[in-house]
Amino acid sequence: IFVQAGDRFISSQFLLLTKSVCSPRGPGTAPLFSLRDNGDGVLPSPLFVGDILFIESAPYAQLPFYGYFAARDIPYVYLNPLSYYECIGGQTDLGALVALQAVRDFALREDLSARAGGELSTRLERSEKLFASAHIIATTDAERYLRDARTLSESPDFPESVYNDIRSLWLRVRTGSDGILHTIRDINMYEGMNLRFPSEASLDFDAAYIFFARSGFMSLVPDTFRSVSGDGGKMFPVNTLPADAQPYVLLSAIPKDILTTAEAISHMRFFRSLHPIKN
Repeated sequence: IFVQAGDRFISSQFLLLTKSVCSPRGPGTAPLFSLRDNGDGVLPSPLFVGDILFIESAPYAQLPFYGYFAARDIPYVYLNPLSYYECIGGQTDLGALVALQAVRDFALREDLSARAGGELSTRLERSEKLFASAHIIATTDAERYLRDARTLSESPDFPESVYNDIRSLWLRVRTGSDGILHTIRDINMYEGMNLRFPSEASLDFDAAYIFFARSGFMSLVPDTFRSVSGDGGKMFPVNTLPADAQPYVLLSAIPKDILTTAEAISHMRFFRSLHPIKN
């Protein structure tokens, strides 16, 4: 559906997080992501693909943005749950996804199994084959590989530069502190798109909305940074609303006689016409 709606993916592999701040909750939903090409050839954007989220336009038609869709018979407006203005704590998910991809790239580049011996070599080779061919790569796969890589890195004469890379990757996976450049790029790209919106679909930019949502300021701070959130834990409140009380609807929960796959693709294409994937 995403491909037919116009998304371009850089890999056929999917990334599965153990924990997710932004993934919606639903009986058929998983914190599953892929990497989308944004046209800059440098920083792909993680895209939630564990389900597809929509916001119904009719209940919010009094707002110019959703009214624009409702007036054009687009009852369902696509929603990206990782958007910096939709999920303020999304930097934590983004960091985990970028780190997971970095571990995969490192494993395929360094071929650590060739440096090891015995059972350790077997485990590392198993992980390398998984990273190379598996359809889904999970956070647990990266953590397992890094544990073995750290064991190997304690060997005498192990290259210092590779040793440092392994330690860095371990911290990136554990803290979710990666991906800040992706967020900055996305803020710039999406706000540029918003400036090109048709006037009748313009957003209501009051001061609080600009500061807390559209500026992306809050999204630049991972929820795991103790220097910001302190020892108390979370800087942002956890969304505890049940699935049926969320403002969005999941494609998996919409009966096919209400929204067919072809209609979902058509609605997403219309959304993409306002949010083209380009710099």
